[in-house]
Amino acid sequence: MLLFQPVLPAPAPPLFFASLKQARAFSAEILVADARLLQGLRATTMGFEADHAPLEAYLNLRPYAPVRAVRAAGGYVVRKEQEEVDLLLIRRRGLWDLPKGKCDDDEGRKLCAQREVGEEIGASDAEVLLSLGDTLHGYLDKGSYCLKTTRWFLMRTVATTFTPQAEEDITEVEWVPWEEAGRRLGFDTLRTHHRLVTPLVLDAFQ
Repeated sequence: MLLFQPVLPAPAPPLFFASLKQARAFSAEILVADARLLQGLRATTMGFEADHAPLEAYLNLRPYAPVRAVRAAGGYVVRKEQEEVDLLLIRRRGLWDLPKGKCDDDEGRKLCAQREVGEEIGASDAEVLLSLGDTLHGYLDKGSYCLKTTRWFLMRTVATTFTPQAEEDITEVEWVPWEEAGRRLGFDTLRTHHRLVTPLVLDAFQ
């Protein structure tokens, strides 16, 4: 999980927030921290405080990179074959992933998910069943630190053949049994999210 800290004068204790909107209400310059490296993290009426925040916890500090919000959406495309639920994975740049992409200006998350899934797997009939919440991912890009919030949807398709989107470096599209798919996913954030949504997804296909 990533948290946000306005730049505060010493000796103020490290103060963190759970959303970019909250952090921007306190400061224009925002530091992004890896919560796993914060010591003594606790909730307060203001947000979160930490006893110690080592320099290596900050992800956009050296050199400072201003924070930029990125909106995205994607899909857990599933099918049920007999008693088994399968998840559709894509292979992108050598890693197994889920189809997703950035939202166009003013594009809703649901429409974005349907468009991006359709483009990346080569099937335009993907139907949204329900929302599966968000993931947060950070990365440096052209001098900015991007905070990408991806909204995930449970989806299904009747398509039986797929065309990987070569322009996005996708080389394979494959149905994978649900539990195995969770192990194959090439990113910690997705493996964690897959584990969290497993009860909801499997209940939907009882």
